[in-house]
Amino acid sequence: MAAIGSIRKHGVLLMVIIGFALLLFLLTGLFDSNTLYRVFASDQYTMGEIEGKNVNELYSKTFEKSAAFMKVMNQRDNFTETENFQIHQYAWDQLVKKILLDKELKKLGIVFHDDLKENLISDAIASITTEQANPYFSGYAQYLIPLIGIEKVLNFINNIEEYRFIEWAQPLYIAYQGVEDAFFYQKKLDI
Repeated sequence: MAAIGSIRKHGVLLMVIIGFALLLFLLTGLFDSNTLYRVFASDQYTMGEIEGKNVNELYSKTFEKSAAFMKVMNQRDNFTETENFQIHQYAWDQLVKKILLDKELKKLGIVFHDDLKENLISDAIASITTEQANPYFSGYAQYLIPLIGIEKVLNFINNIEEYRFIEWAQPLYIAYQGVEDAFFYQKKLDI
């Protein structure tokens, strides 16, 4: 009973001490470096980061091109939910590999300049009609045949930039970009 009386007598002091201890506990958690980063520097809208850089927009474009590329290579217009998940995984893997591969090639002094890219694409497109056809561009041409006719395929591919803003051709343009991405990625790996 004497202890209870002593607590009652010093109740305000005890509450101040407990409050101070609780405040110290909260402040310690708040000023922990990881908590500070999460509270002040995190971005709830970041889907992915590569080497500390937000790649949301780049990933969205990569996924769109990858999905179009998969439609072309598989000669299909729709995918199941599982296949869509696999395309997301493929797009993410391609993006990570591309960024890291480009960085390593740059360290070695190897850069794919616009002139080199144009020459490689011209050669790949020209190969469509040969026995040694590039599989990416040949697959794209095969996809186009039922859509625009065999006689228009090479003209369409050679003048793809003209179709960039034409509504009916935009999916075909995006698919072409996916074909180019896969083609250049393979060329970089071949180095």
